[in-house]
Formats: sequence, structure tokens, C-alpha cells
Amino acid sequence: MSAPTERTPDLARKKVGNTKLWKRNLASEKRYAAKKPRSFSVCQHDTKSFKCSSLSNLDLTHFHAKFYKSRNKKDQDAYIIKYCTIKVPKRRRPSKNRRDRNTSIHYFIPKHKTKDLIPVCKNTFLRALNLSHNRVNGVLKRFHATGTMPVENRGGDRVKNKNLHKKNKIIDFIKTFSIIESHYCRGHSSREYLSSDLSINKMWKMFNTKFPEYAVKESFFRALFNTKFN
Repeated sequence: MSAPTERTPDLARKKVGNTKLWKRNLASEKRYAAKKPRSFSVCQHDTKSFKCSSLSNLDLTHFHAKFYKSRNKKDQDAYIIKYCTIKVPKRRRPSKNRRDRNTSIHYFIPKHKTKDLIPVCKNTFLRALNLSHNRVNGVLKRFHATGTMPVENRGGDRVKNKNLHKKNKIIDFIKTFSIIESHYCRGHSSREYLSSDLSINKMWKMFNTKFPEYAVKESFFRALFNTKFN
């Protein structure tokens, strides 16, 4: 006799829902999709600091398409950070009409073929990606403050990590039981069976008796059994 086999979601007794089709996730994907074609009104800077005029339509189109290839906010934020650098000004020129800035941001767009990074002005960068000043500034401000890549804290599964240890404990517990061979199947079957004197409810009670510190609900135990085993 052997232990029950943990199944992938597509082979489990009950199929797991496709989270991509959830209303909340569809709304999130729509939120970070391209709202309109990229702007073609790019400035013609050709100075030491900005070389906007050296970019072709193909360069800008490719830059825009690559950004919106992923509709995940974290991926898009990382893309923004990849093509921006934040520096602390070496010199400060006092001015009554202008507030002091602690940092200066430099924007770049890569050439499609050579991958050379071309320095561009902020307006060109924003228009190429159809982004607002606040979106880009917020991403760079948080990155400069923490020094780490952005993390999406909105939405998502709020209890997944909290219950991970509990789930693993239940899975290990179920695997301690022995499976038996069915006498009613012809040929080979991937379906596995437990002893007839066992039920999900009985195993749940046994689990809570053995591990009272977890005290899981019967519905939680049953859902895990049905989605992880045959």
C-alpha cells in the first residue's frame, strides 16, 4: 500500500477556478492596458542632454509595445525603473523662485536595433508610454526611498501566506493514510481510494485531535482534499 498522491489542479477531484477570469483581475488587466495608441508628437531635442530627434517611429513603437506587453503593474513599474536613473545634484544653485530638488531624474529610450540608450526629456518619455507625470514620479520616488523593486500591495490574496503552513500540514497528514486498490476498475486507473471506513469528515476530526493548535474548519480541510487529491 502507498500514500495518496498529491495532484495538480487539473487532475484533482474538483477543478480550481481560473483566477484570470475573476472580475477583479479582469478590471486590473484593463486598468494597465494601453488606453490609446502612443503619441507621435515627440519633441525634436538635439542637445547634449537630450537626443530625442535621433529616435525613429520604430524605436518609439517598440518601446511602447514592450511596456504594455505585460498588464501587470509590478512589471510595468520595473520597466519604468529600468529606463530611468535617479541622481543627487552635484551642485545647487540657489533661487528664490524655484524650490530645491533633492534628486534629478534622467530618462532613456533604447534604440530598437542597437539597444543603445538615448537620453530624452521627460515629456518624450511620458508621451512614448502614454503615462501621467504622477504615475512615473510615484514609482521612482518609492524606488529611491526603499532601494528595492516595487511590490504591489493592493488587492491580491490576503490570507494565502498566512495559511500556507497550515495547508502543508494538512497535505502531509493526508499522505499518512494508505490507499487501496479498487476492485471495480478495469485496467489501469489514476484514481486512488482510501479505506471505506474513512471519510473527509472523519479525517478532519482526526487532524484537529492530533493538531489542536491548528483547529481548521471542516470546509477548509474538505476544499484542500478535493483540490489537491484525486
